[in-house]
Amino acid sequence: SATKTKLATVNEKLDALERRLEMLEVKLSTASAGTSVFR
Repeated sequence: SATKTKLATVNEKLDALERRLEMLEVKLSTASAGTSVFR
């Protein structure tokens, strides 16, 4: 059905977003650990 297809697409987009956020968090945590700029 069309609904299932839409849900699958939304799920894929959410997965991609979650991965990007995780990567950003890692970058931010390593950056803040290396510098005291954010404090």
